[in-house]
Amino acid sequence: MQKQTFHRQSGMTLLELLVATAILSIISAMAFLALNSLATAKAGMEDATLRINQNRLALTLFSQDIKMAISSRSRTLATGDSEFIGEPNLVRLQRFNPAQAVPTRFSAQQNNPNQDIVLEVRWMVRNNNWYRATRSALSSEYAPWQERLMMPLEQMRCQYRKLGGQLLNRWPAEAYEMVEVPQAVQCRLWSVEKRQTELLLTPWQNLW
Repeated sequence: MQKQTFHRQSGMTLLELLVATAILSIISAMAFLALNSLATAKAGMEDATLRINQNRLALTLFSQDIKMAISSRSRTLATGDSEFIGEPNLVRLQRFNPAQAVPTRFSAQQNNPNQDIVLEVRWMVRNNNWYRATRSALSSEYAPWQERLMMPLEQMRCQYRKLGGQLLNRWPAEAYEMVEVPQAVQCRLWSVEKRQTELLLTPWQNLW
């Protein structure tokens, strides 16, 4: 009688191949989810950083506008109407255009001023957004504004301090104040995330 010999086959069985494929699929899915979460987190951080920088820019620009507000106490800069108008949710002022050189008293007296030397600036909240608009201070009342969305903002409430320390909800309160800027501007801002920011700003003409 011949002796039967059995040869063991090398390689993987179908069941082992299915198990290996399932494990590889699970590992691939976990790696994809991890990479997707990492990409989402990175995009979220970039958006948050961009938003924070934009909000910081808006606050810095608002502070600079208030601090650089001018009035007709410098007679060569007089433009006629009230140079500073303040309401709880709106501030309108005049300031030197930072893109232009500040004129000397001699050049202003030569009756040849650059009409863009002084800017009219308006800050206001509309539809939960904070806008800054500018135009030449010597433009007509009906001249268009160049408006820019600065940041989302739910509410702005400003008050204006007189020389005696009294806080007013509107400026000017008296006729003589049409050629004056407030001693200080105190504003409280509410973001759409319900965070509050308080600002106390002094125009440069009132620093001495």
